[in-house]
Amino acid sequence: MEALRWSRFVLGAPLPSWSRARCWYSIALRVAGGPGKGVSVRGGRSSQNERPQRELETPRTEKMEVDQDWTSVYPAAAAFKPSSVPLPIRMGYPVRRGVPPEKYGNLELIKIPNFLHLTPVAIRKHCAGLKDFCTEWPHALDNEEKCLQHFPIEVDTVDYVSAGPSVRNPKARVVTLRIKLSSLNLDDHARKKLIKLAGERYSKGTDTLIITTDRYCNMRKLSNVDSQDLSS
Repeated sequence: MEALRWSRFVLGAPLPSWSRARCWYSIALRVAGGPGKGVSVRGGRSSQNERPQRELETPRTEKMEVDQDWTSVYPAAAAFKPSSVPLPIRMGYPVRRGVPPEKYGNLELIKIPNFLHLTPVAIRKHCAGLKDFCTEWPHALDNEEKCLQHFPIEVDTVDYVSAGPSVRNPKARVVTLRIKLSSLNLDDHARKKLIKLAGERYSKGTDTLIITTDRYCNMRKLSNVDSQDLSS
């Protein structure tokens, strides 16, 4: 009866002034909780957020055989994986005049691009797979003069490998088109008019028209189309 009266007093009315400035806590040794969760114990070191430590597995490099197929380890371009590369690679700033940091936990090796997927064996496999889809080079085009005679237009592009958050390089969209005016079927009036319009893009010594597109196109494909439209 006394407990019921006390509960009504606590739930139905505000607490008295003598209990507002006090802190109430429990000193129980065990609290009911979910499975796998730790509990706080007086005098102990256990924590409720403590997680069981996971045992580290053996690195892949220690399981590799001597005749390991490297193309199955790095089949395509990927970041550096220290547990998959059986090489004692070190990179970074040496601390206290020592040696550079090892490969495990080394961010310098992860940031930079690598060419571990472009081994000679991998390149031979790629060439063998693409051979059935390639056209054989014409035997009649055995020198540079014949190539320029039948294919007068030259298109130059450059690919870049950048170490950064983006793999795109603004310089890769630049397209340079070269063509000799002697290979075009132009009369004297059309030739003089084209030379006048080209200005500095025409080289009189080599009789070559050079068109470079690098300003208004965001992609190399658009730059290539733009240069062909200007040449036509």
